[in-house]
Amino acid sequence: MGRRAGMVAAAHLPEMYEQKDLDTLLHRMKERFGSSFGFEYTLSDGTVTLSVEPCGLLQALTRAVQQPGVTDLCLLFHEYWEGLLSAFTGRKYGYAIQKAGDACTVVFQLQER
Repeated sequence: MGRRAGMVAAAHLPEMYEQKDLDTLLHRMKERFGSSFGFEYTLSDGTVTLSVEPCGLLQALTRAVQQPGVTDLCLLFHEYWEGLLSAFTGRKYGYAIQKAGDACTVVFQLQER
């Protein structure tokens, strides 16, 4: 559901489709989403490592006594970004959670079709 939501949301951000390279795309996404949450990213051979600090979901998860990184809310957020990246680049991405807690780090990797 999160991946599909990201792909649908991408249609409402047409300026992102104009970006030709991944670095420029992520820089524009950082500008676009910066008022909601901050993130840093690194690139390596098409792999995107996205780090969010502080995690905006952590307070809600703590109150609900849920473990960061594995709850439905976290999975939806990660899948949403997976959908955005896939839609904007026209390539399929998958993700793996590298770190969850005060800071969250997710690695998005290109997948075989």
